[in-house]
Amino acid sequence: MAWTITDWTPGNIQQYADELWKALEERQKASGNSINSIFPVTGANIQTGISAAPTTTTGKFGWRYIQDQIASICTSFVRSHNDSGVALATDYYDGQATIEMWTFANLMKAVRGGTAQSDFRRATSYPTDWANWADANYSVGKIALGTPRDIFGPWIPTDIQKALNMLVWTKNPTLWGTDEDNRRQVEAQCDEYASPPPCNWAFVKTEAETDWDGNAADNYGSTPTAYSQGFRQTPSWNVWHAYLYRQFSYLAGSGLWAGCKRAIDYYAKATKFRDAFDAYGDDVLEDLWSLWETETPDPPLASFASPTALGKVGDGDKPNNPWCGEPAPDSYSGRGYQIVDTVDDGVVIARWNITDGFVYV
Repeated sequence: MAWTITDWTPGNIQQYADELWKALEERQKASGNSINSIFPVTGANIQTGISAAPTTTTGKFGWRYIQDQIASICTSFVRSHNDSGVALATDYYDGQATIEMWTFANLMKAVRGGTAQSDFRRATSYPTDWANWADANYSVGKIALGTPRDIFGPWIPTDIQKALNMLVWTKNPTLWGTDEDNRRQVEAQCDEYASPPPCNWAFVKTEAETDWDGNAADNYGSTPTAYSQGFRQTPSWNVWHAYLYRQFSYLAGSGLWAGCKRAIDYYAKATKFRDAFDAYGDDVLEDLWSLWETETPDPPLASFASPTALGKVGDGDKPNNPWCGEPAPDSYSGRGYQIVDTVDDGVVIARWNITDGFVYV
């Protein structure tokens, strides 16, 4: 939904202030930050109370409080706009090495539209052109409480509104896991001394493929993984080993604000297994974040879990096409992917700027 008011006039400033206040409260709740019981901007404080406002935290003038809160909570939000203030694509972080959080300086730069800016605009004399950030009467900083006397103008609610419009995505902690049987592993082996010929790498690969029935045998409860692996022992003769391994898992967590609808994007970051990376058909990328599922739960709850698992275990899902390379004597070879960390290699981004989400976007 759109803002009711986007341009300040003397007649609408109370409603404008009320909307900004509500939008701030939404973002405080979504980012998990506490809400101060400070009074909203009302009555004479709307435009005339800046210079006379007390400097204590509990009595701080409302506009300045909003500015302070934006500076404080912005680092709890995922960067959702570029330096020019243009919204990023909803799948922007798919294929990125990092998921970037806002800094206050980056947020202010985006609010200004691409020029470096360390803080809000403030003024003690009315600017010649209030829309021009370079106007000589502007200085940089939050509203001064008391002396020197700041004046009120449309730049104050305008900059606040632009900043709030960019605090719309949060990143939430997650954990991989499942209570299902989610793992299938097979191992084939032959011993040149004890086994009839042929006994070589090609033979144990075929044996492992034959043993694979695609049925999850037990619950390992960890991260998605898929690989083929070889091992060659040479005590006095060759002993060959071939392994196939697959595991699926769900991404879950809690702590989302349950009072507002949002879209939830599930991300995973995988690394190669031993010698070479291969996704073996799973939706993962090497050392990059992969967006593998999105949902919009209704009703919104504090807890969340991916509707489907990442990874698979099935009859036709042998991680053998291609196989890893033939292992050298007394060495392992491997090909595939693994998600190593049960916490850090899975991420959820909650996008609150959707229909029926944040009221003000």
